[in-house]
Amino acid sequence: MTAAAWHPSGKTCAFAVRQHLRVCDTQGRLAGPAATVAGRITAVQYDPQGRWLAVAHGEIGRQGIVSLLALTSDGRLAGGQPAWVLEGHRDSVYALAFHPRGTLLASAGYDRDILLWEIPRSTPTETVAGRIKPVRVLKDHSDAVYGLAFHPRGSWLASAGADRAVKVWRVEDGQRLYTLGEMTDWVYCVAWHPDGKHLAAGGVDKTIRCWAADEKGGKLIASVFAHEKPVWRLAFQSDGEVLYSVGEEGVIKLWNVPRLTERRVLPAQVETVLDLAVHPQQPRLLLGRYDGQALVIDDVGRPVVSLWPQPPQPPQPVQVSSVTPPAVHRGQRVQLTVRGRHLQHLRELTASQPGIHLKWKPAEEPGETLVVEASVSPEAPVGVATLRFAGVTGSSVTWPLIVDRFPAVSERGSGDAIRTGEAVRLPVTIAGTVDRPGDEDFYRFQVHAGEEIGVEVVAAEIGSKLEPVLALHDAEGRIVAEGERSLGYTAVQAGVYVLSIRDKQFRGGQGFAYRLHIGPIPVITGVFPLSAPRGKTTTVQVRGVHLGQPEGWRIPVAIPADAPVGSSWEIPLPPGKEKPRGKAAVIVDQLDGQAVDPARGVELALGEQGQAADGVLRQPQSRHKIRFHARQGETWIVEVLARRAGSPLDPVIEILDAADQPVPQAILRPISVFYTTHRDHEATSPGIRLESWNDLAIDDYLYAHGELMRVLALPRNPDDDCQFYQFQGRRLAYLGTTPAVHYQGTPLYKVEIHPPGRTFPPNGLPLFTLYYRNDDGGPEYGKDAYLRFTAPATGFYSVRVSDARGAGGPDYAYRLRIRRPQPDFAIQFRPTRPVIWKGGAASVTVEVTRRDGFDGPVHLQFVDLPPGFSSPPTFIEAGQFTTAVTLAAAPDAQLPPQYRFKLLARAQIDGQEVTRQVFSEPLGPESLRPPADLICRPRVPSLTIRPGQESRFIVDIERLGNFRGRVPLEVRGLPHGVRVLNVGLNGILITERETSREVVLYAEPWVRPMQHPIVVLARHEGKGTEHAAPAILLNVEK
Repeated sequence: MTAAAWHPSGKTCAFAVRQHLRVCDTQGRLAGPAATVAGRITAVQYDPQGRWLAVAHGEIGRQGIVSLLALTSDGRLAGGQPAWVLEGHRDSVYALAFHPRGTLLASAGYDRDILLWEIPRSTPTETVAGRIKPVRVLKDHSDAVYGLAFHPRGSWLASAGADRAVKVWRVEDGQRLYTLGEMTDWVYCVAWHPDGKHLAAGGVDKTIRCWAADEKGGKLIASVFAHEKPVWRLAFQSDGEVLYSVGEEGVIKLWNVPRLTERRVLPAQVETVLDLAVHPQQPRLLLGRYDGQALVIDDVGRPVVSLWPQPPQPPQPVQVSSVTPPAVHRGQRVQLTVRGRHLQHLRELTASQPGIHLKWKPAEEPGETLVVEASVSPEAPVGVATLRFAGVTGSSVTWPLIVDRFPAVSERGSGDAIRTGEAVRLPVTIAGTVDRPGDEDFYRFQVHAGEEIGVEVVAAEIGSKLEPVLALHDAEGRIVAEGERSLGYTAVQAGVYVLSIRDKQFRGGQGFAYRLHIGPIPVITGVFPLSAPRGKTTTVQVRGVHLGQPEGWRIPVAIPADAPVGSSWEIPLPPGKEKPRGKAAVIVDQLDGQAVDPARGVELALGEQGQAADGVLRQPQSRHKIRFHARQGETWIVEVLARRAGSPLDPVIEILDAADQPVPQAILRPISVFYTTHRDHEATSPGIRLESWNDLAIDDYLYAHGELMRVLALPRNPDDDCQFYQFQGRRLAYLGTTPAVHYQGTPLYKVEIHPPGRTFPPNGLPLFTLYYRNDDGGPEYGKDAYLRFTAPATGFYSVRVSDARGAGGPDYAYRLRIRRPQPDFAIQFRPTRPVIWKGGAASVTVEVTRRDGFDGPVHLQFVDLPPGFSSPPTFIEAGQFTTAVTLAAAPDAQLPPQYRFKLLARAQIDGQEVTRQVFSEPLGPESLRPPADLICRPRVPSLTIRPGQESRFIVDIERLGNFRGRVPLEVRGLPHGVRVLNVGLNGILITERETSREVVLYAEPWVRPMQHPIVVLARHEGKGTEHAAPAILLNVEK
C-alpha cells in the first residue's frame, strides 16, 4: 500500500496498491468503482471540500503525473477515469498538498520543482480528461522534495527535501521566505500545527524538530530523537493536541506538542508503514503497509478494521521486544512481563546464569505479552544474565536481564543540572536514561570524610547505545574523579557529592538507558608506575576503593624479556570475593623510568636510545619539568603515556629552552582568509562548510583556533563540505596542534609555513607563531600528547607536563618518554569479514597508520589466495592514509573452511624494506555468495587519464530477482588528486528505469604518472549491501 488518505467527512478513505486505486467506506466496502492509472501511485490527497481526489503517479525518471478524480457528495468515486490531468513534472511525484480552500494544489518530487496548480470547479465538458498547466513553479531545492504542507490559513507553503532543508514559501507570489537548515540528513515529511504557529519535520536523521514559525522565520523550540530508523510520516490530530509519527521500523508514536514529549508508543507493525493518515474527527489512523495491507487502528494501536485482507501466516519465530522490569536484585522474587510477537509459539525459557529460576505458562492464543515468575537466589552472580526464548520453529532469541547488587530506584527526570541533581541514599542502583542529545543526569548524596565511593555503570550489556562518561563533583562543583564504566573516590571531606553521567558523544534518546550502581563496589582507580621495563621485576602500587587496604596494594610485577613493547601486562591481584572493576595493568616498555620530584623535577640523560620519567600530578594546577640536553639538529620524539594506561590525566606538553621560554617551531603567514558557514563544526569532523573556496587548492594548509589542518578535497557544490586530511573519520592536525571546534563564522586562514625568525612585509593579516606544544597526539595517542622535536641549538631544554583542565590528584600518573624517532607503519583493512559475490568482487578499504614521520608509499597485495580468487597489487601514495582494492571471485570459486585473507604491506624505511601483514577474521561459507540483487559491470578493464583532463567510462548494472530499486554507484581507491565530477548530493545514481550510468573522472594538473587499480561498486540501499566489480586499472599518463 503505497499511499492512503481520509475523505474530509471521515466516511470514506482511499488507498493505492501499485497502479490501482480503491476507495472504501469505514467497513472496508468499495465506495465506487476501482480506478487504474498509468504507472505506480506514489501519493493520494483529498481536497478539503471533498470534490476531488488527487492521485500522483507516473514513470520513474521520465514523467510525474497528477490526476484529479471526481467524487460524489458522499465521498465515492464518480467514475474510474481521471477528470483532469496535471502535467509538468519530469520525474516521480512524492508529495501532494491542497490549499485549505481547495483552490490550489501543490505537488513536488524527484525533479526538485514545486508546482502550483489552480483547481477547476467542475469536470471538463469533453469526454476525455482535461489538461491543466501549472500556474507557478517554485525552485530552490537542490535535491528531491518529499514533503509539502500548506499553512492552515493558506498564505504559506512548507516543503521538505533530500537537501536536508525545510523551506517556507509565500503562496501569493511564490517567494521563498526562509530555509530551516537544522536537519542533518534527508527530510521526508513536514506538517503545520492547526494553530498555524508551529511547524514540524522529520527524516533520515531519525529526529523530529519543531519550530515556532511565522512569515519572518522559524525558531527551533524542540528536537527529539524519535525513531530507531528514519521518520517517514508526520501528521497532527485535528485538535492539535497530538502529533503522530511513524518510523521506517514500523513503530507509531504519539507526541505532546509543541515540546515533543513522548505520549505513547504503539506496538510495532509487522511490516513497514508506507503511509499514514489521521481521521479528521476521531483518534483513528489509516495505515498503508508494505505487505499490501490497509487497515485502521485506534490511538492505542488496536486494529479497528482491515480494509484489505492479509493472508494467513504460518507459525513465526518468537520475537522479544522488551522484558520489564529490566533488572532484579539478588534474593528477589519478581514477576517479569515479556512483550514481543508470536509469544504463543514459545516452548522453552532458560537463564544463562545459575541462581535464576523461571516459571511461565504457555500462551494458547496469539498474543504479545507473557508473564514470567523469576526467583533470584542471594548467591546469584551480579551482572547480566541472558534469557533464552526458544520457539516451535526451532529458532531462539535472547534478552538480557540485569542482576543488581542493590535495590533499584528509577530516575525521576528532574536532575539535569549539578545544583538540582536527584537526591539518593547509598547504597543504591539507579535505573535511568540519557533521554535526549546533550542530556546529562546528576545524582546527589551525602558521604562522610574518608568514605570510599565505588561506582559502576551497566549499559552495553543491556543493549543500550550509551557510551557512558562518569564524573564525581564535590560541593563546589569541582570534578574530583572521572571514569567511563567505573569510578572510585575516597572523600576528602564530609558533605554532598554529585555524580553525573552522560554519553561520550553527547547523544541521547530512546535506547540510551543505564543501570548505575553506587556503594561498596571494589574499583581500581590507578596504578603507579604506568609502565614497567621488560626483563625486570617492578613493584607497582595499585590504588582503589573497597580493596580491603586503604593504601591499596604494592605488587611485584615480573615482565619477561620477550614481552612485546607497548603491550598491556596484567597485574596479578590478591584473591578476593569479587574482582575489582577498573584496569589493573602496566604497559611494557624497554626503558627504565626515573621518578619525577614534584618540586624539582628531574633531569634525564638521554644517551642514544632516550629515557623515561614517571610522575604524578598530585595537586590541581600542578606542573612538572623534565630537563634534557640535545644537540642542534637532533630530532627526538617526546610522548606521554597517561589516558591509554587508564590515568585520568589529560596531558599537555610544552618544550622550553634554558630560560624557561617556549621554543618556536614555525611561523605561519596567512595569504588569504575563508569563513565557516551553515553550522558549528566539531573537532573530530573531517568536513567543514565554507562560504567560498575560490583561492583554495588541494593540500593547502588552513589555520584557526590553534589548529593547523590540510585540505584533502574541495567542495563539489555550495551544499558540500570541504574535506580535510583525516584518519578513521577524524580530522588530523599538523605540527603538534590539536583539532578544535570551529563555530559558524570562524575565520580560517590559508597559510604558508616558514621557519622561526622569518620576517615578512605586512599584508593586513596576522602572523601566527607555533611553539612546540601538544595536547592530543592524534592517531594511536588519543588524549595523550606527542611531539616531534628538533633542537634549534645545542643546550638544555625542559618538557613541561600539565593537565589540560588544570586537574590533579593521587591517580593522575604519567610516563614521559623522550626517544629517537623510529619511523614505522601499521596496516589494517575493513571489512575484516568481507562478503564476496561469485563472479563479482568485494571492496576492501585499507588504512595505514604512519609513525614517527614515516611518509613514504606503502605497497599492498593480498597473497596466498585460494584458486578462483584474485586481487590486484596496489599502493597507498606517499603522504596519504588510505586506498581501496577489490577481492574478486570467479563464478566457480570455493572458499576453504575458516580461511583468512592475508594482506601483505611493503615500504622502504631508511633504505630497508619493511613488511607488515594483517589477516581477516576466519571466514565461513556465508562470506562467498552467489550473485543476488545486483551485478555491477564497468565496460572497460582499464582507463587512461592525463593530468588536467577528464576521462569517461560507462558502468552497467543488472538487477536480479525481484529487485527493481534505484542503484547508487561509488568509485573508491582513486589516486590523490583524481576525483569523480558527476557526483550529486545522492552520489552517482542509476534510477529505477535505467541500467547504466556514465562516470566522469578528472585529474588535477599536478597528479603524477602512475598505474593504480580503482574500485567501482553498486549499492543496494534497502539491504545495505555492496556489489563491486573486478578492479579497473587507471593509467595516469603525461
